[in-house]
Amino acid sequence: MKRYIPLLMILLILSGCMETNTLYNARKYYKSAQSRPLNANGRPTNQAVEEYTKAIKKCGIILSRPNPGKEADDALFIMACALYYKGNSAFQAKDQFEALINNFPDSPYWGEAHIYLAKVYREINQKEQANKILEEFILDPSQKKLHPRALLTLAEFEIEDKNYIKAQYWLEKLITNYPKSKEYREAFFTFGKNYFIQKDYAKSLREFEKIARDPRIPQSLKLEARYYIALNQFYLGDYEASWKTLQKLLKDENRPDKIAQARVLKARLLIAQGDTEQGIAEVADITKSYPRTQSSAEANYYLGEYYFYQAGDLTKAMTAYSKVRTEFPNSELATIAQKKASAIDFLKNKDKLDPEQKLQELIDYYMTAAEYYLNQFALPDSAILMYQKLIDTRDIITTRKDSLLNVISYQQSAIDSISVLIETLPAISEEDNLNLSFSQAEPTLGDSLIASDSLTIAENTNLSTDSDSLKIEEEIVNPAEQRKKLEQSLTTLQAELKNNQDRLAALDEILDRFEREIIPLALFSQACVYQKIPGGYEQMQALYNRMQEEYPANKYTRALENMLAEKPIRLIDPREEEQYLLLDKAFGYAETYPDSMLIVLNELVNSEYPEIKLKANFRLGWYYTFEARDTTAAKPYLAKVLEYDSDTEYTTITAKFFDGKNFQLNRFDQLLLSFTESDSLREEPSSESEVQDTTIVPEEESILSVPEKQEETETINMSNNPENNFFPQPESPGEQGKKNPFFIPNEKP
Repeated sequence: MKRYIPLLMILLILSGCMETNTLYNARKYYKSAQSRPLNANGRPTNQAVEEYTKAIKKCGIILSRPNPGKEADDALFIMACALYYKGNSAFQAKDQFEALINNFPDSPYWGEAHIYLAKVYREINQKEQANKILEEFILDPSQKKLHPRALLTLAEFEIEDKNYIKAQYWLEKLITNYPKSKEYREAFFTFGKNYFIQKDYAKSLREFEKIARDPRIPQSLKLEARYYIALNQFYLGDYEASWKTLQKLLKDENRPDKIAQARVLKARLLIAQGDTEQGIAEVADITKSYPRTQSSAEANYYLGEYYFYQAGDLTKAMTAYSKVRTEFPNSELATIAQKKASAIDFLKNKDKLDPEQKLQELIDYYMTAAEYYLNQFALPDSAILMYQKLIDTRDIITTRKDSLLNVISYQQSAIDSISVLIETLPAISEEDNLNLSFSQAEPTLGDSLIASDSLTIAENTNLSTDSDSLKIEEEIVNPAEQRKKLEQSLTTLQAELKNNQDRLAALDEILDRFEREIIPLALFSQACVYQKIPGGYEQMQALYNRMQEEYPANKYTRALENMLAEKPIRLIDPREEEQYLLLDKAFGYAETYPDSMLIVLNELVNSEYPEIKLKANFRLGWYYTFEARDTTAAKPYLAKVLEYDSDTEYTTITAKFFDGKNFQLNRFDQLLLSFTESDSLREEPSSESEVQDTTIVPEEESILSVPEKQEETETINMSNNPENNFFPQPESPGEQGKKNPFFIPNEKP
């Protein structure tokens, strides 16, 4: 037995060596993967991913044993980190870090696992939980050595969320409390980055220059600092200094992702310095050398910026912007570029919109174009120009109206001249008509009138002069034929005059809309743009003065007045508001002063506001049908209600007892029953819903005698309960909670 003891000891030693060797290999693979530079996309290379995978497998071997031993926490930590850096394994990494924290509280990796766990939570979009982990961690005195790293991580989180003040708070706390930590120097780098994101390029430049000169800063961090130095110099307009810094950086840098990033700046510098062709060629080479990367997407975005803002080539700009999402969909510039591409497509594909034929489309175009210029391209001047172009469109309509008035005047003169001449000729007898029917058709004065355009009709028909009359008598011997042809010309002219008068009325409506709605809206929109421009108050005040003079009672004038006074803006027409109050007042008279209700409602039946007009006509139609029992008086009001869309509640209810010509009052009992059933199905008694048509009478019900039906009708609950709104309620201001003026208690038609 004794001779087996050395053998057993050897086996134990060998098994321990095997376990140690497995952990050693896991560490080796992990360190090798960490040492490899990221690819141009900022992600691990394929070789690094393979080595992370091998490290994970080695750790899995150790952890799968029944008794992993004292190095189990090492294996668990290496596995969790490898999963985190490998990518696309955030949830698995989260489970491993949590297992380490929960099962190995004495592990030397326990504190570091908290920082990694916070990063993982951030990656899976649980930002509040990530911050909570680190904020609690920096309160643990036993982990004071890791507090600087936790503070730096918190600052980076806040910068990503654009909470720069909070980021500065964490950085200052790190610099003040931990001046001897290695994170102390990194904090200055983050400080510089924080200033850069806030577009304070001068302060950012100073911070990065400090880092570049500090001998204690690692070389990799110094290279990144030099990139930001060149970038800040670029934004400050010092292109020459930026170019020198960048050229030296490109010689020293060997990381593919950083080289691609620096080359994007190189392309921008070339374009900014006027070497456009080389800059465009550089973008093309970046796209070819680093395809589907953050850098290629960024290069195409800035190329699109050049084409749009400097070259003014909308087609090429849209192509470049569209490439951003194609190159790297997850780029922070992808969404912005896609919006800009869509905006350009809208702007450049504008059809020639005629304000007379497509007025609403024209309004929509200019309003949308202004929003695009303001929100997508940050060009407030262009937005203001779009609103001004919309205002100037009125001049086109005014010019057409003036020309048309001249044409109408000429046509009226021609008609008067021909009418006078016709009166001098004898009337056509039956015999003359018979002779004219066999005469050959020849080119006549009437034909020339029809062929000529509207502007030359009067010139071709100066028939009131003696010389013209003599010529006609010489050329046309037969007075009957002469009269007939003049009458034909007169009919043609009258038809043309009627068309032109109709067109004139349409132009007047358009001009009225410009004065009433379009121009005030455009002026108010211009004021809204000036509000966003520093120093734009004077322009806002000038616009208000103009609106106060030209459109004093317009809702947009009142809205601008409130804006200038820093009060809440209400876009409601004063006249519309006044009519709503009148409507509300009329409904209040329904039970006590019905005659007063009729007077007020008759003032509103022809309102220019469709909703007010609809409600007034419906209420009058209902009153004359069921309260005054005068269906003749009700007809015109109900007919106007039926002219509206059939999906409105008022139209639906009216159609149940009036079809436009005839009343169906014998169905009124079923109508009320249908309202009662519909009301009982509502979840909220006071809400408005579409009334279902359940007025078809079943066969069993149709055999009831008249008295029985009357009894059944009387059992319907007709109490004046405001919760049972069988009919649509007014929606004007201040009407909520009022009694339904359409409700008729215990009334039968």
